[in-house]
Amino acid sequence: MANAFLAERLRGLRGSGEGEGRGPSLRTLVDMVLRALLLSAIGEREDAEERAVELEKLLRGPAGPQRARELRGDMAAREGERHVVVKQLEQSVRATAKFALALALSGGKPGEQIDVGQGRGLMEELGRRNVNDLETALTRGRARSWLKANPVKPEGKPEGAAPAKLEVKSDASPAAKEAKL
Repeated sequence: MANAFLAERLRGLRGSGEGEGRGPSLRTLVDMVLRALLLSAIGEREDAEERAVELEKLLRGPAGPQRARELRGDMAAREGERHVVVKQLEQSVRATAKFALALALSGGKPGEQIDVGQGRGLMEELGRRNVNDLETALTRGRARSWLKANPVKPEGKPEGAAPAKLEVKSDASPAAKEAKL
């Protein structure tokens, strides 16, 4: 029974490309990332970090450290550690990682934000992103909603001040104005 299970598993590895020198399958990578996020969510931070290290070793070239850094940043974002998120995700190119970075930069109480301007810039970039993929689908609408909920405040005006009245000047005489009414 155990041998049959092992044989089936090995066939699955060969069929996915793992045993043929092509690297791990996408399913293996996704499973590893999801396990790390789940472990982090239930408070098993050390085990989640081990999964990030495994992911880093599993992927070849610069993709391994980059993906592991994004995973660590994602775990930190879910735990509310904004400074760690900024440190881990500042070089990320994935849309969901940029979204987490923008929230970390511009989130929090006034005065506690790290860099609201950079966060807003990332949100504007994500809101205008015109790529048809899952990352964009997950972030474009949320970025636009965030921009609507957090409008740019005009400089030099206290919060809650009434907008200035606009005066409309026209060359028409008062008699012409009455005739139009």
